[in-house]
Amino acid sequence: MVWVNLLNWREQQRAVRQRHWLWALAGLMVPGVMVMTLLHCRLAAENQLWQQRLNQRQAAVALADTLAQKLTQAQQEQQRLLAVQNQQQQRWQRNQQWYQFALALPQLMPEGMWLTSISKAISGFSVSGSGQQMADISAFRHQLEQQALFQQVSHGPVQRQAEGEMQFSLLASLQEETPNE
Repeated sequence: MVWVNLLNWREQQRAVRQRHWLWALAGLMVPGVMVMTLLHCRLAAENQLWQQRLNQRQAAVALADTLAQKLTQAQQEQQRLLAVQNQQQQRWQRNQQWYQFALALPQLMPEGMWLTSISKAISGFSVSGSGQQMADISAFRHQLEQQALFQQVSHGPVQRQAEGEMQFSLLASLQEETPNE
């Protein structure tokens, strides 16, 4: 009997099958790798798009924060300017009241009465003068009480002079200034 070594043939068959199997595996892996590469490219593009959107939104939020701070500052400045305007308006109104009082002062005084001094202090207004009768002084005091500038008018000392004239002094306390807020 002749001995035949079939191991080479089997080894060759196994090598051929292994090559076929590797080619089949490579045939399946190449499209899989291509699909994975395409998915990776697409995901990378979408990631970049979302990153751009995120950056735009972050920039918009930063701009909105800046604008909100500027708006807050503008509102604070507006409040400050309104307060200044109110103070100026109150001063102007007070000055207008004093102006109207100065214009009306001659009509408030009865005939036969003269003023010798007028002085304005922080909390009051002092008037000194002379008159013929006590009724004239009381009428003048009553007229001063009717003025919007004064809260209360009180008599100071009254002295009768040798000539018959009466020297008087009146002290008027000023009205409190009310804020117009």
